[in-house]
Parts: sequence; C-alpha cells; structure tokens
Amino acid sequence: MMKRSVKKKRKQTLLNKWITIFLVLSLVQIGGLYGMDQFLQPSSISANGNNQGNQEPVKTILIPKEATVSAYSPDGKHLAYVLNDGTFVVADEQGTVYSKQAEEIPHFQWLGNTSILFFAQENSLRAYLLQVHGAGTETQEPVMIQRWSGKETKIEQVDFSPYLEYLYIMVKRGDDKLLYRYAAGEGLNRIALGSLKLESVTYDDKTDVLTLYMTDGSVYRYEKRRLYDAEGKIVREDASSGQQAGGRNQYEPNSVGNK
Repeated sequence: MMKRSVKKKRKQTLLNKWITIFLVLSLVQIGGLYGMDQFLQPSSISANGNNQGNQEPVKTILIPKEATVSAYSPDGKHLAYVLNDGTFVVADEQGTVYSKQAEEIPHFQWLGNTSILFFAQENSLRAYLLQVHGAGTETQEPVMIQRWSGKETKIEQVDFSPYLEYLYIMVKRGDDKLLYRYAAGEGLNRIALGSLKLESVTYDDKTDVLTLYMTDGSVYRYEKRRLYDAEGKIVREDASSGQQAGGRNQYEPNSVGNK
C-alpha cells in the first residue's frame, strides 16, 4: 500500500509540474502575441513625443477665411493651408512657421502620425518634404525629392510606411500612371512595371505591401521590393533584392530632374 501511495504522489507531482510548465509557456506565448500586436498597431506617439491615444487632438489654430484648402497635423498643433493668392502656409498657435508663394499647390498631406509634411508645387511638378518643428524652433527649408517635367503630370496618391519610413507616390502622366518608392538613404526610384498598365493602388502600412490593380483586370502584389503575380510568382525584382528577374535591372532610378 505504501509503494502504491508513493507512486501516486510521484505521478501527481509530475503531472502538476507539466501543468505548471504548460501554463507558463501559454502565458509567455500570449504575452508575445500581445506585444507583436501592439507593435503592429499605428503609433500613438507623434514625432515630438506627445501621446495621442484614441482621443481627437485639440485644434487651437483657426483656419483663415482666405484659405481655399487646409489640413491639420495629426496632433492638431499645426495647420497647413493654401490662401486664395496661392501662398502656402504652415502655422502653429504662435503664428506662421513656414510660408511659400507658389503658383499652385495641387497636393499636400501630413505623413502618418508624424510632423512631416509632403507637398507638391506646379510649374514642372515638384515634390517636397518639410519637417515641421515645435513652437519656438525654426523650421528648415523643405527638401525637394523630385521634379517632373511636363504640365500633364500630377500626383494621384501618396502612401507612407510609419515603421519602414518608405514613401510611395503614384503619379499620372498623360494616360499612364507611374509608381515611385522613396527612402531617405536612397532617394526616389521608379518601380518598373514593364508593359503592365497601372490603374490603382491600395497599401497596407502594417505589412508594407502594395496591391496593384492593372487596367486589364489583373492584380499584382509588391512586397519587399519584389513584384508578384496572382499565383505568387516573382515577376520583377528591384536591384537591391538580389538576382534580377530576366537577368537585368528592373529598378529604374529616377533622380531629381529626370522625367
């Protein structure tokens, strides 16, 4: 009887150990998944360190009556607008932090949850990035990242990756739509699509995946600098992603001043 009792106790002790190990591993896994989910969620902290949370930011800057179009920064502390005389202005509650006289500003937007402003100016379409600083800090001149020649060129869509810090720009030029990718260390480069005719683009900023819809109804995926067809086959690769599809460079550099 004593031996059976000892064996039962040993079995029970061993079972308890396995249950404890299972519970610990489960908690670790749940914690890891929660941490990953929090990482993939859009950041709630702006570039100047203010926690935005899910609350609507307080907008203390009034939109001038002369403004034809305007947009608040994500934290509500800056306002970008265009006056009816063509002046492009960025202001905070203390006044103007940047202004530029322009013939026309056809496109401007704040990038993600940052204090970086993307805007374009007519007269050979030019695209700029402007880092807007807090009150009392001088805002530097914007950086021109591209200039397109020809009046038929216009910006259709701009998407921003908050984690990888990439910028995707779709431009319409005549009857064609062109797609570009910008990174601070690389500049702006055109994503070559060969004979494919682009119709529209959707972007998932959590996975950095572009879905490209073509005029012929076909759908492609652009991920990690590779273009995939509907069957998952690599159609084209960028120069930095390894061996080039077709044995040649499919990534077309497009430096400032190029068409």
